[in-house]
Amino acid sequence: MDNSAFHRLKRFIVTLPLIAFSLNAFAAPPADEATLARYDRDSELVPLGEPDNPFSALKLEALTPQTKGVVILVPDWGSQPDEQFGVGYLRRLLPSHGWVTLAITPPPVVDDENHVSPLDKADEMDPSRSAPDPLKPYQADEWLSEESRQQQIEAYKTALLQRMEATVKVSSQYPGFYLVIAQGSSAGWLAQLYAEEKLAPADAFVTIGAYLPEHQLNRTLATAMAKTSIPVLDLYSRYDNRWVQDTVTLRPQLANKYFKLHYRQRELFGDVAFSRSDERLWKEIYGWLTYLGW
Repeated sequence: MDNSAFHRLKRFIVTLPLIAFSLNAFAAPPADEATLARYDRDSELVPLGEPDNPFSALKLEALTPQTKGVVILVPDWGSQPDEQFGVGYLRRLLPSHGWVTLAITPPPVVDDENHVSPLDKADEMDPSRSAPDPLKPYQADEWLSEESRQQQIEAYKTALLQRMEATVKVSSQYPGFYLVIAQGSSAGWLAQLYAEEKLAPADAFVTIGAYLPEHQLNRTLATAMAKTSIPVLDLYSRYDNRWVQDTVTLRPQLANKYFKLHYRQRELFGDVAFSRSDERLWKEIYGWLTYLGW
């Protein structure tokens, strides 16, 4: 066995438990039904989507005499909208500041045989390397052709678009501003949908640790942020993954190049487990909305 074949076999053995874990996760009931079913269906849980492709949103009404508008919250792929930090914190906090919140779960990514998509795999390190390459691109041809990969990307974006459109219909029932706050790869895909004008623009867009899990895709994200006409608050932390870190400098540079109005980038301090990180998150969002005149 030559060295390259040995390294491929070694890499497969190392990653096999991760693949098996992911497949088990997709064999479980859909996250919307299995995880969100614990909520009171008459108050928080809002069934949405088509009969053959249903999903749910968590809704909280504003707790102030006047409603400022609606915030749609989208966590990172694989996360739930009511987790303790980030999106989950904002979902519970914003109603006391006059906002209706609608939090959704991103669609799952599976291939035609219900297997985990390569788009969702972490960018695993080659065990043969003496030091990890922080920007090693995903080797798509190890899993599927470029054409199939592009089809899968478009299928996922379409599924996310359908969920957003259904949620926006609910938000249109309320007066005021329409704000979208998205985290991780969800923020990345939504930025692309906005830049491609496939999704009706929100009044403003907040991204928290935005990225796309492939090197070239991630570079296009910086361009998408810069070219969208929507005001963007770009939040990141030094504790974010390397996909986020890869374009931290590039994103404001391209925003300046393309004369983007109302773009602001801010660094959050502390990782998600830091007790005051969510307070800082809300402070940055509040300050930016005040700057916009909201």
